[in-house]
Amino acid sequence: MIAMSLQPHAMQRYSRVAAVVVAASLSACASDVTDGAPATTSGRTVPVTNYPTITSPTSPITVVSSSTTTKAPITPPSSTSALSTVSVRWMWPPLFVVPGTQVPLELVVDPALGINSIEVTSSDGHDVDAHFEGSTQRWRATITIRSDFEASQLVLTAQASKAGAILTSETLTIPVVPGSIIIEPMLEGVGSQQVAALRYGDGPDQIGFVRPAGDGETVVPAAFDIDPRTGNLVLLDNANDRVLLLDANGHVDMIVALPEPGALNDIVVNGNTGYATVSQFEVRSSTIYAAAYQINLNTATYETVGPEPLPADPPEHVATIWNSANHTVYVQLLLDESGGFYPFLDTRTLELVVGNTPEQWWTTAVPPDKGVGVRYESTELTTTFPYSSPTIHDTRIAIDGTIWMIVTTNDTSVPAGPESWHTFIVRTSPTCATAAATEIDFDARYSVTRYFTVLGSTGYVQDIGPESYTIDAYDLPIPPC
Repeated sequence: MIAMSLQPHAMQRYSRVAAVVVAASLSACASDVTDGAPATTSGRTVPVTNYPTITSPTSPITVVSSSTTTKAPITPPSSTSALSTVSVRWMWPPLFVVPGTQVPLELVVDPALGINSIEVTSSDGHDVDAHFEGSTQRWRATITIRSDFEASQLVLTAQASKAGAILTSETLTIPVVPGSIIIEPMLEGVGSQQVAALRYGDGPDQIGFVRPAGDGETVVPAAFDIDPRTGNLVLLDNANDRVLLLDANGHVDMIVALPEPGALNDIVVNGNTGYATVSQFEVRSSTIYAAAYQINLNTATYETVGPEPLPADPPEHVATIWNSANHTVYVQLLLDESGGFYPFLDTRTLELVVGNTPEQWWTTAVPPDKGVGVRYESTELTTTFPYSSPTIHDTRIAIDGTIWMIVTTNDTSVPAGPESWHTFIVRTSPTCATAAATEIDFDARYSVTRYFTVLGSTGYVQDIGPESYTIDAYDLPIPPC
């Protein structure tokens, strides 16, 4: 749903102390377990499949080692050159709203269409005209929600006028909550299904795992994502400087060999466009450079964008997110209780957009002794957990608006150690004010960018084990409203 690009003064905020990163497809990523948590946590409630006997795929693996030569703009699946129901797009849709408050909205329309005006229609009866902001090339409107509005959802549409023709946005449905709320999840005994398993190595059906002989960080697979068109997994193989495209059976189908070593940071699938973006940061002669690789998931070819120099330390293990409204890849940083989404790559022009100030949307929240959640504007939606000292490892905002997290808690009733720590994957619905959670086997000893990703009602969690790398799927339906 969301994307990003960077500029010099914004990059000055990027530092290695940017410990907590949140991103979504709208997704997010957070730091390792802290406050004395053990390296390994073990879920005792959920049966998890043991490592299977791993066999090589029977079909040949396609290895692509060179990029395409023409830097042609990538055409998104929904063209904005014609009048259509997706010509007006919501930029940062609110996670939830509260009666009696004002809701800021942003809309994106292709400037070439020459739109004269935009009207936003609200289900609470307050219709407003949007105004155009030249500096951002976006339309802005503010909706005031009645204090007596009782529906569980606010429905918005926008209509843009152009010489008598009307362009209509997709309908935006926003959950309505009474204010900051605390939700107790339904704990489910959900077993996992192993969807991929790879041995370590540099072979065509393996994934890299490099432990340094002396000091230094172990290089492990830092990130993965899923192609919503096919449900196939896309893995960032940092140790081998490549991307692995898996088939429906979880076997390596194609390999994209990236051109040169560098600090590969993250990979994010660009919605339904058939492309994925790999972000990279590298130090050369005391100068830091950013680059991106735009990968065609159908042909396993790629375009190299950059590198371009940056004035400050690059973000470390910073998750990227895709914004379909402006076809941009963003990175999200959370610094000192604030943060924002910094634009990184414009996928239409294949240009790094370096230096923009961050755009605000939402942040994670850990209310003392309450649980974990997200904060939008001044409202917190908190999900409680058994035990205490919750730590957020990773967060995702799914396309359906549900909020997913991986959270570790501490059972202080037993002696400190691996048995006292419990890790859950939780899915919270702002619309229904309900949540479901299940305990999982989880290892946070390695620094990674993405611990999990989401498609539909299923969360996919990577497990970097001692002998092999696996991805387990947990289906987590939301309790009914």
